[in-house]
Amino acid sequence: MTNPARYRQRRIKYLDYRIQFWLIAALVLLEVAITLLGTGYLYLVFDQRLEQQFYSVHRAADGLYVDLFTQVGYVLAGMTFTNLLALFVADHLWRGHVGSVTRELERGLRLTRDIDLRAHAVERDAHQILDRLASWRNSERQRMEKIWSGLAPLMNEPDYPLDRRLLRQQIQQLAQQLPVGPRPDQDSAVGS
Repeated sequence: MTNPARYRQRRIKYLDYRIQFWLIAALVLLEVAITLLGTGYLYLVFDQRLEQQFYSVHRAADGLYVDLFTQVGYVLAGMTFTNLLALFVADHLWRGHVGSVTRELERGLRLTRDIDLRAHAVERDAHQILDRLASWRNSERQRMEKIWSGLAPLMNEPDYPLDRRLLRQQIQQLAQQLPVGPRPDQDSAVGS
């Protein structure tokens, strides 16, 4: 029996318009530039070769077409090499950007796993997911500080508070800071 959830995989497209826009713009400009340069070079070479053929009436144009096709081949090879080099540079830049974001994300998640919610330096506007992680860690840090500030009076009390009503009230206030889920019976924890 096959698992239907396996076939309903989420299709997420990871986009970062800040870097992808500039990479695409640079590649388009490069493409336009090498097309103009290649076309200009071929125009000059063809013009020169045809000019030579116009004024030599008795000479056969045996090598003209071979020479022109050779020049076209050089231009196409140069354009291909330039495009491959540009794609290699763009891939290197993109992998570096993705790597820096994922390293920072892993660092933040590792610190959160270790319950180290102190603020750590993140490059401003490095990526939207890092901003969300920092915001989430900040809210968790504030929630943890509220819990500890509520527990501190209980833990520093030399005599365990015997007033069960006051203790129940403090536990309910602390429980409001915890994630929502099935709430245990507070009366059973404190007693009646």
